[in-house]
Amino acid sequence: MSNGQPLIGRIKSAELLDGEPGLRQRLVNRSLEITSGLKYQGVLMALAFGERERVSQEDNQRFIKTGTAHLMAISGLHIVFAGGFGFALSRMVQRFLPNRLVGPRFPLLAGWLAAALYVWLAGANPPALRTLCAITAYLGLRLAGIHWSSWQVWIRIVALLLVIDPMMALSDSFWLSCLAVAGLIFWFQWLPLPESGRWLRPMIGWLSAQFAMMALLLPLQFLLFHGLSLSSLLGNAVAIPIVSWVAVPFILCGLVTMGLPDVSYAFWWVADGALSLMMTALSNLEFGWINVSIYGVALSFAGWIAVVVWRFGLWRSCPFSCGAILLLLSQPCWQREDERWRVDMLDVGHGLAVIIRQGNEAVIYDTGQSWGDTSAAEREIIPFLRWHGLNLTGIILSHQHSDHIGGLNVLRKAYPDAWLKSSVSGLGQPCRRAERWQWKTLTFDALWPERLTESAGNPESCVIQISDGRFRLLLTGDLEQRQERRLVAHYGDELASTLLQVPHHGSRTSSTKAFIDAVNPQAALASAARFNPWRLPAENTIIRYRQAEIDWYSTSEEGQVSALFYNDNYHVLTLRAQIMPRWYHASFGSLRHNE
Repeated sequence: MSNGQPLIGRIKSAELLDGEPGLRQRLVNRSLEITSGLKYQGVLMALAFGERERVSQEDNQRFIKTGTAHLMAISGLHIVFAGGFGFALSRMVQRFLPNRLVGPRFPLLAGWLAAALYVWLAGANPPALRTLCAITAYLGLRLAGIHWSSWQVWIRIVALLLVIDPMMALSDSFWLSCLAVAGLIFWFQWLPLPESGRWLRPMIGWLSAQFAMMALLLPLQFLLFHGLSLSSLLGNAVAIPIVSWVAVPFILCGLVTMGLPDVSYAFWWVADGALSLMMTALSNLEFGWINVSIYGVALSFAGWIAVVVWRFGLWRSCPFSCGAILLLLSQPCWQREDERWRVDMLDVGHGLAVIIRQGNEAVIYDTGQSWGDTSAAEREIIPFLRWHGLNLTGIILSHQHSDHIGGLNVLRKAYPDAWLKSSVSGLGQPCRRAERWQWKTLTFDALWPERLTESAGNPESCVIQISDGRFRLLLTGDLEQRQERRLVAHYGDELASTLLQVPHHGSRTSSTKAFIDAVNPQAALASAARFNPWRLPAENTIIRYRQAEIDWYSTSEEGQVSALFYNDNYHVLTLRAQIMPRWYHASFGSLRHNE
């Protein structure tokens, strides 16, 4: 485990050493008893302890659609407000103390203690600990009487956090948090709040902060999540005040008074009522989700940089640099890809999803797996298509196993005009031997099965050979040895292809030497989950391909594998190869798959 190697074990015998739960778990259990009759118990537990498994699927979807899902993950926002609650409570206590006992240190320490207790209640997750470290550093500055500018404090706290845990540099959430704070500093220095209007000032500041967070983090939102919730601004404007100013303080009061069940229940009840109002409001704000392509990312970054350039007058002092940045950001809009067509084997874990695209249209071979209420189509395939601005015009199913058709229903709902081909009777158009069709400049030949079937398993996989007249791609699904031999006997050298999708994820029951020799590919592409329980692809299978001097690519090691076909040659790209040039990856090696 010290080398980061996943282990799978089995408990042969067990003995209970200590059945008494810890203090935090006792608080969780007691809170569940007190709140058992409340409507939003799951949300209350998520806000109190970071226990999100009790939040209903319906509520989760509502949070996602309204851009408020971050509120269910205890992080910087919650910790800061818990600290603010402790600070405000201590200031109230000071009103009843003699003047000689009133000072600035007590509220600061009380606020820090409240924040630390909330971090402990939340399970001390990394974002919460990160926030507590930042609060501790800020508290130290205040107590020491050191006065730094906002930017000086920001840069030193970021440096301190990286010294404490250098691995934070690899965390998206870390940079989102840092850039969010930096964006707010920049925003309020650029657009300071009006001095007049004592009562309106906090409200204006709150709305200004909400707009700033959305506008300044828009490029990162597009880059990381490939889209934007239309209702996120309104949703957060409603949800954050309710959660921060009502729900969390009353939850903390409910925890503090847990020794008095009736009093504690009253606090929990008020928090639940506030959440009920919030959920009612959010139910009317589900405007949906806008998917953004790479062009939208470039445009959003250009707008952000334009604001900075204009604000600091860089267009006067550095005109050539500004022009170069603008030209670089506009590259996705004017750059044209030279390849004639392209194949992308997506990394969908244990399953298969191969996208064949030409221009802005695509055909997909298999749709990945499904699990629970979601699927690879919803999580990976559709976001990929929309990110690249592709319209799905056709779906080919190899067979009916769940790891190959799991995303079919989602894809058909998202792309109702896409045609469907399979080897199953009555499921779309037929895919069987001798079927041939043309799609754009590519020819699709169905080589297997010999006839349609009522239920297609591995032996009935729809085998497709795609050709542009020079290069060929052979898609085999989960074909097994017996069917491979029959294909070799029937087609012989006609099976020859430039690229081969390795049958059955590289299983021992496929990829016979005769089949490999007949196809004679230059590269073999396998789709498999990393460290899967079936240990696919099998080591013997990999050896057979390498002994035949065939380039081997597996999504379990390489991530997404793509092949770009030009007029006279082709090129294989892998996600791992694209990210490896980053300097810090040299320190984070990985074991070979299945070692």
